[in-house]
Amino acid sequence: MRRQIRNVLLVITAFLLTVLFCFFPNIQSRLTDWKTFGKSENLSLNPVEISVESTQTTLEKLKIINNHILSVSVRPSSRTVDGRDVEKTARKQINQLFEKMKKISIQKRGFSMIDLHVHSTESDGTDTPCELVTLAKQVGLHAFALTDHDTIGGLKYARPAAKEAGIELIPGIELSTDYEGKEVHILGYYIDENNPDFLKHLHTFVNSRDLRNEKMTVLLQKEGFAITMKDLYRENPESVITRAHFAKYLVEHGMVKDRETVFAKYLGDGCRCYVPREKIDPFEAIRLIRLAGGVAFFAHPVLCHMNFDHLKAFILELKEHGLTGIEAIYSANSPGDERNFCQIAKEYDLLISGGSDYHGANKPYLHLGTGKGGLLIPDEILIPIKKAAGVL
Repeated sequence: MRRQIRNVLLVITAFLLTVLFCFFPNIQSRLTDWKTFGKSENLSLNPVEISVESTQTTLEKLKIINNHILSVSVRPSSRTVDGRDVEKTARKQINQLFEKMKKISIQKRGFSMIDLHVHSTESDGTDTPCELVTLAKQVGLHAFALTDHDTIGGLKYARPAAKEAGIELIPGIELSTDYEGKEVHILGYYIDENNPDFLKHLHTFVNSRDLRNEKMTVLLQKEGFAITMKDLYRENPESVITRAHFAKYLVEHGMVKDRETVFAKYLGDGCRCYVPREKIDPFEAIRLIRLAGGVAFFAHPVLCHMNFDHLKAFILELKEHGLTGIEAIYSANSPGDERNFCQIAKEYDLLISGGSDYHGANKPYLHLGTGKGGLLIPDEILIPIKKAAGVL
């Protein structure tokens, strides 16, 4: 009983501390001597001074406080109660409180939420464009960008649905490119989907994917799988067929037990049925996006796994070719990653964007608008993007 009381008090303490930190900006002055906080970091919570970077940093500080409370309050001798891990349970409850308080804090400051990296069934997502609009409404998004891989086919379905739902739809795309053997993705926002030159190039991309898919189909057939391109097109009409569609078909038809096995044994990079696709370089992708009147952003730089100096040099080269910004707020980023990307953007006079990279059931650990649960993408970052694209 004593341990359970301690656990309850622990959660209440974290809750009160979170409330104080979110709603009383002056509380930060009382914490400046706490060794957990960097002496040089600005933790201002003044709504007038708030920025995307400081918002994320401050919210991460709350987690540090909560973790510190746990580390000093839960002794090793009392880690379990009735077979349950006290620390794990308390940490889960604190994280839930943290997320609730974050949403309240955002609303208090007048932010609306957006998501600038979303996929539908038109590429490798599992939600249709219309279903995405419905979901965006449910989770309270003010706007989202439909950024399917190498296609803008979903926009014609999402646009009327978004208009009816009162949600702003940003016409976008994600182009797959190759740079020094690494896969690099470039996001395009505010694309003119009727630009004939741009559409011509997209048609070339689709043809390249089709050729690759046919080769992978042959390899899978040699492994004994009953699969044809006709089957894939029948079950995924009007979609750009990707490896995710292959995996879905093999699993749903009982040929492989799960998606993870498909990629681990057959379709993952370097596996026996994998076929690399011919790709353009990222500089050409930027040119094409600008050709269609859009603005180009370097998608999830954290996934490129470059060292910091190499990454900075690459981003500078991208900027010289017309890059507008960096996807600095992303589901897989650590707080340090995000600060680094924001700093690079500031140093090179680039804009920042943010996205969950939502794919529906194909990436069940990522949620629309919130990524892994803690993603924060305020709509204030959309204003400079609109200005750069000439739509504001």
